[in-house]
Amino acid sequence: MGGTSGQATTHFASNPQAIGAGCKPQAFQSGDCCGRIILLGELFADFVNPSNGARCIIRQREFTVSASPEKEPSLIGKELDPEFFVNLFQEIAEAIVLSDNFGRIIKVNREFSLLFGYSEQEARGRLIDELVVPEEFREDATTITEAVAHGQKFALEAVRRRKDGSLVNVSLLGVPIINRNKQVAVFFIYRDISARVKAERSLIESRRQLEEANALLELTSNLDGLTAIPNRRSYEHFYEMEWRRAAREMKWISLIMIDVDFFKSYNDCYGHPAGDKCLRLIAQALQVINRPGDMVARYGGEEFVAVMSGTTLDGARQMAEQMRERVKELRIPHERSSTAPHVTISLGVASQVPDARSKLKDLLIKADQALYMAKSRGRDRVAVVEASV
Repeated sequence: MGGTSGQATTHFASNPQAIGAGCKPQAFQSGDCCGRIILLGELFADFVNPSNGARCIIRQREFTVSASPEKEPSLIGKELDPEFFVNLFQEIAEAIVLSDNFGRIIKVNREFSLLFGYSEQEARGRLIDELVVPEEFREDATTITEAVAHGQKFALEAVRRRKDGSLVNVSLLGVPIINRNKQVAVFFIYRDISARVKAERSLIESRRQLEEANALLELTSNLDGLTAIPNRRSYEHFYEMEWRRAAREMKWISLIMIDVDFFKSYNDCYGHPAGDKCLRLIAQALQVINRPGDMVARYGGEEFVAVMSGTTLDGARQMAEQMRERVKELRIPHERSSTAPHVTISLGVASQVPDARSKLKDLLIKADQALYMAKSRGRDRVAVVEASV
């Protein structure tokens, strides 16, 4: 191989053979043709003549390419000046520490000084863990440093401390340096990932807020706006779920239908704002059941409904009596009630063990019938429909 100054020229010699119309072997400039050079045994040139579009294949024994003076010299196969590695160490866009096997700093590069605030003079001779590791992470960092001292590589993400005391999130790589089968030093390579960590935390916080908003939306969509207890939509979903579970497990399920006695008269006498307050107080008084399989919901208007899974008719009757007593204890005045001088409720109870022939509405119909019985017998009482198995 040889080179001359000036424009790059490829020379072919030594009995060339040419195949291709309008093409003959001659010296040509690199700008005169396009194609690819193939080296296979003897030298080949395969190119297209731009003047007539003919393809040429040339075989020869000698091949010389002149070098363009603007082309950078190749480093392949050359012995590199040690200054090259010094410059590489300083200019690389990663914070690098060279330490001995015990973590004592030998040298740091410019990027390390920019990241942590220490000059090379300030860092040299210091233990890397004491220099940049916060006290609360010191024990873990020492364990890692000792592992690298024994030839182990590691990569992790951690929090480190700058000279001014501020903290920075970094990715950290520890690499033992081996010379003649002996570990002589360690490279610690740091990369500032604070922006990424901040973005990730922001994303996590946004997701958390979105989840909270969705949960709140789901909650409010299932709550009655006036009384803040489950609404009819929530009750219907819950009742169907518990009904199917009771049918599958062959267990009791009970319903209590509840109606505020003479509530229309109450509204007429005291006004709707007072009526709303009355319903809110009653809704809270009815919360005497709190097992996972139980629910008290507003059914509509002045009606409420309670679902009790795994509860027999006798157990449901007792719960209904507690509800009735708690509402009476509120002592909400009701001068237009023909039952008592204060607000009262009537309750209808029904229980069932569903089977394959049962329908979801069956138990509701029975509870509604029981409520009608309680009202027709004078109100302020509990009535039951005999259980069916």
